[in-house]
Amino acid sequence: MISDDLSNWNLTLFQKTLFSLRIGFHQLNYDDLSVLIGSNLNRLYIDIYHQQPSINFNYLGNLIMSLTPKIKQFNCDYQGIQICLDEIKRAHRLFRNIQLIQSHSHDIIRLTCRDMI
Repeated sequence: MISDDLSNWNLTLFQKTLFSLRIGFHQLNYDDLSVLIGSNLNRLYIDIYHQQPSINFNYLGNLIMSLTPKIKQFNCDYQGIQICLDEIKRAHRLFRNIQLIQSHSHDIIRLTCRDMI
């Protein structure tokens, strides 16, 4: 699902039935995430297409935890300069198991986190 898609989505239905969501952003939009994440979501994949200097993992972790108690997996691919895994792990307990996965592209940072709760 692309966040700026102008389709007429039934968001109420998504919030009740979505177990996995993959969404792409030009720049991470927390408001769009808060609308789409429902209480049954257990896998979240975020793709960010343009260079994002940083992601506020503390805010993101709090947002996810406030909307779904069932999250088990988080993946994020984005273009960035550098990343410090220790800072992400300290930012929120939700990301304590986050790992950097090697990407075929040198400018893509690929993060994955499983067994979150």
